[in-house]
Amino acid sequence: MALLRRARARARESAAALRQVLANPDLRRLQLATAASTVVNWMSGVALAVIAFEAGGAAAVGILGAVRLVPSIVLTPLAGVLADRYPKVRIMLGSALIRAAILAGISAAALDHLALALIVVLATLASSVGCVVRPAQTALVPQIARSPEELTANNVVSGASEAVGAVGGPAIAGLLLIVTTPAVVILLVAAAAIASALALWRVREPAPLPAAGPAAPTGARGGSEVLAGFVVIASTPGLRLLTGLYAAQTLIAGALAVLSVALALTLLHLGQPGVGYLDGAMAAGGILGVLGSVVLIGRRRLAAPFGIGLVLWGLPILLIGVAPGVALAVVMLALVGLGNTVVDVAAVTLLQRAVDGRVLARAYGAMEGLLRGTMVLGTGLVPLLIVGLGLRRSLIVVGALLPITTVLAWPRLRAIDRRSEMPVRGLAVLRRLPLFQALPEPVLEALAQHLTERRVAAGEVVIRRGDVGDLYYAIELGSVVVTDGDRRLARHGPGEGFGEIALLRDVPRTATVTAETDTVLLALDRDEFITAVTGHPTTRAAADSLVASRLAAAVFTRGTA
Repeated sequence: MALLRRARARARESAAALRQVLANPDLRRLQLATAASTVVNWMSGVALAVIAFEAGGAAAVGILGAVRLVPSIVLTPLAGVLADRYPKVRIMLGSALIRAAILAGISAAALDHLALALIVVLATLASSVGCVVRPAQTALVPQIARSPEELTANNVVSGASEAVGAVGGPAIAGLLLIVTTPAVVILLVAAAAIASALALWRVREPAPLPAAGPAAPTGARGGSEVLAGFVVIASTPGLRLLTGLYAAQTLIAGALAVLSVALALTLLHLGQPGVGYLDGAMAAGGILGVLGSVVLIGRRRLAAPFGIGLVLWGLPILLIGVAPGVALAVVMLALVGLGNTVVDVAAVTLLQRAVDGRVLARAYGAMEGLLRGTMVLGTGLVPLLIVGLGLRRSLIVVGALLPITTVLAWPRLRAIDRRSEMPVRGLAVLRRLPLFQALPEPVLEALAQHLTERRVAAGEVVIRRGDVGDLYYAIELGSVVVTDGDRRLARHGPGEGFGEIALLRDVPRTATVTAETDTVLLALDRDEFITAVTGHPTTRAAADSLVASRLAAAVFTRGTA
């Protein structure tokens, strides 16, 4: 009964978080824009494939796919730099409008039966312009989400949009192609891109965060700025592991794109329609994965679900190789689709929690570039593997990679969970401080990750007048007194903080603070404190007001903390 009650409580929490996403007007508009963008990607892919096939057969389709994808491996990290430096909503809006114009040009070229080479160039340009959308969106969501649960719920809704788009986009394009031409379909896709722009038009973007300091390396100048996302990934052990495992999954995804075709045609003898059946099974599993991802909302630990999703990506492929059959293949590929959705939701949420918002778009861009590269690598390696081992052995080898890798990495995955678990104590303390009450919940969560505990005994000096200020202190338990020589100026207790004047005004400590009782303090580093306070106008106003009042008291009594 207790387990059932917990399950019901979790279901209520998840449903409430999903309602919050729909109730947040900016997240709702962003989701509508994302859904339209997803439709653009899938519908245009189908229509372009038909144009390429009619012009040059299957080889032309393969060339088109490679040419469209390869530039994004390089351009996505560059897009992350743009999304960190300029307003994200404007970047996404501009991308949607430019893509609409390019798609209209492709439609015109197709209507006039112009050279395939021109259409490939335009399609590649449209794909390249679209590279900026995901980094900008990923970095924007934590700024407009109002709680950690809302952040995860938004990623679940995004996963649903992707899964439904993967099924609905090709289906809509296929139905339209029965009654019209690819050129008309692409023109309708251009209209969908404009609809995405209209949804983005009213999204309100918070004020940009200040330039990154030492706590968030950006690669200050020139080409090093482009590498900042890679630097963040390489310098963060948990993120490095997450990216490595995610890259292994996309390697298998690229391999499966080839294996599923060979499976349908040569092992299961389903013919060309069989390729669509197997792809449809994966897409249907992705939709089921959305339902499974709902249980992730509100979870403090997401690395374990990420690992389970990786196992679901590999083990079913292995089983198909061991005992191939149509029914088993359909069920197993549906499980792969389910695992894919869980992996995507967990990985993106972990990234958003772990990376400083000032370089988040670059980190996502770097990760996305790596993922696209490994997908291309997987597509290229599998034909060689099939030639060397045969199809069934290739399925077994490819399917075994992720489960084995995940089992070996499991202790380190659990460590990611321990490090990324939101510090409930720190959040509770920060929420009580008037100075931080205007901050969005995800920003508070990020600050709480940087808090360090300091226990002081009654009578112990915490800060001394004239010292260099490098920490801000929040009081969790106990009390402190503020003195200037023999004069007692103030007393602070739980729910209060001290030390902000030296940090904000860049001056030595203006008073001495001593523990009145045994006290538990939570300390915040200077750079993190200044970034949080100065990056949000309301919080900056509250800090200025607090500093002014304490400095006024200092003038009257000659000192305060």
